[in-house]
Amino acid sequence: MSQLITATNERFDNYDYGNMVNGLYDFWLKELADYYIEAIKPVTKGSDEGTKKAALNTLYICLDAGLKMLHPTMPYITEELYQRLPHRKGEAPESIVIAPFPEKMVSFAKDKVEDNFNDLQLVITKFRSLFASLNIAKTFDLELIVKVSDDSLKKIFSTENAVLQALIKCGSLTIIGKGDADPTGCIKNYINEKLQIFLKAGELVDKELVRLEKKKKEL
Repeated sequence: MSQLITATNERFDNYDYGNMVNGLYDFWLKELADYYIEAIKPVTKGSDEGTKKAALNTLYICLDAGLKMLHPTMPYITEELYQRLPHRKGEAPESIVIAPFPEKMVSFAKDKVEDNFNDLQLVITKFRSLFASLNIAKTFDLELIVKVSDDSLKKIFSTENAVLQALIKCGSLTIIGKGDADPTGCIKNYINEKLQIFLKAGELVDKELVRLEKKKKEL
């Protein structure tokens, strides 16, 4: 959201409306809907009220600022959605039309937050690509392992284990370090010098053999 506010204002000033709209589209669909809302589902279902409140407050801030930035492009639907947000009484304008346009927000560039999330996002993308290449159904109860060679990054992956499971949609996810041996009986995918992913083959091999045999007969 911080980066989007900066980019949107710059694109408005430069009359770069095509990239401005694409940036808003990517944020709403690919970042907020595809990642953040999915990521906070295990948090909102948990028992930690403080964490839950923080996640929902962050979502509110993103929806509020996101609608304000989208308003010049889509005025009627943004007004309707703005009215449905749970604003605190007296703290928000009565209409999005008179709400101030977001100009800046706190930046996290110096804290490596973006880099850490990019690594999480990379692992999620690689697992999804692996599932697609193997024709694995979303309902399959998968056992996954991520090997992280960087100790600080391993700590982050371990902390965000539930978020990763929610985004990857798997049965279990184990995080191991550089000193741990590679798990056996797995399909392995090397990502980079810091990250490797493993998918326990198990029943997948039998299912794939059945699928290939069926395809062979059809051919």
